[in-house]
Amino acid sequence: SGTSSHIAGKLFKTMAGIDVLHIPYKAVMQGVLDLVAGRMTLMINVLPEMIPFLSSGKLRGIAVTGLKRSHVMPQLPTMDESGLPGYTITSWQGVLAPARTPEEIIARLNGEIAKLLRVPEMRNRMDELGFDIIGSTPEEFAQHLRTETEKWAKVVKASGSRVD
Repeated sequence: SGTSSHIAGKLFKTMAGIDVLHIPYKAVMQGVLDLVAGRMTLMINVLPEMIPFLSSGKLRGIAVTGLKRSHVMPQLPTMDESGLPGYTITSWQGVLAPARTPEEIIARLNGEIAKLLRVPEMRNRMDELGFDIIGSTPEEFAQHLRTETEKWAKVVKASGSRVD
């Protein structure tokens, strides 16, 4: 409960006007295996975890949740293309530090991470997994966090979800 996949499902339920049951799992892979076995009918999850099952034909992809098709699975339409206009949720990763971390340390960490993201082997591996490397400044990431928090707080409130 409370994961990006859970919230994505709440948004899907609300926007599509359908009733779907959220089934919480302690580990995502348990849910994936139940989906493969036919004990569930649908799942919203991050693409990198699903690629092996989609590529092998054990699962059938319906749509991606981003604004554009994935370069890894371009045959999958977006939710927007599939008839649910405005439905968008993307997964992202970031690096955080304690609030009182000195600016010079934040700047150094950001610089080292930026260098790592430019290493060809890293870029190639991230590309294979379906990730789009963006990289940003600490200020841009802080703004992204504020925007995402506001956006998803509204979805959670509208969904009626409660902390378990």
